[in-house]
Amino acid sequence: HGEANTGNEAEVLIVACDRTGERLTRGGSRFEAWLHPTASGGGRASSAGLGTAPEAIQTPEPIIPVQMHDCGDGTHAARFTATAAGVHALYVQLGGASISGSPF
Repeated sequence: HGEANTGNEAEVLIVACDRTGERLTRGGSRFEAWLHPTASGGGRASSAGLGTAPEAIQTPEPIIPVQMHDCGDGTHAARFTATAAGVHALYVQLGGASISGSPF
């Protein structure tokens, strides 16, 4: 869990691992991510949207795009700018499937 200021770009580092949990040391993983305001306004996001594509989430709040950058060393920088104050959930997928722990 982290904090970001509304209107300022924030960055989260995603570390790619293989099926056994060993960290990858090369790029090429295809991560996708999006940020979404949570309805509850507190704590960890509900898993109700786990694995849900951004266009399928049904709430009045907009989905915030996340720019992904493959650093080429097994890490990926996820950059986003929250447009409203409040608790948000960061959804991360690899190859169309949610990664362990998503949403964050």
